[in-house]
Amino acid sequence: MPDCYPIGELYRAILAVIRLRIHNGEWTERGLARAAGLSQPHTNYILAGKRIGGYATIDALCRACGIQLPEVIAETQLQRTMARAGHPAAAGTAAATRPAATTPGRSKQASA
Repeated sequence: MPDCYPIGELYRAILAVIRLRIHNGEWTERGLARAAGLSQPHTNYILAGKRIGGYATIDALCRACGIQLPEVIAETQLQRTMARAGHPAAAGTAAATRPAATTPGRSKQASA
């Protein structure tokens, strides 16, 4: 396994860890923005992917959350390993926790 990671992959991994912490209730977006010294709208745009956060912004978010780069790299390696093994959670944390979609009005018997 290579020891180098494209910066874009690390950026996405960092944001995924932050989003997971917000989703799990460890942080609110507003509380995280305050702790990082950022505005809540700016933080929202970054987490939603509408803006790219610069180094200082991402560093501030990581420090506020207590995220360290080795933790992100370990998570990235785990996701890669799971993807190679075909594990459904490898597609992303949100997809892994989301219930399966169903088509309204159709039962299993109707589609058989």
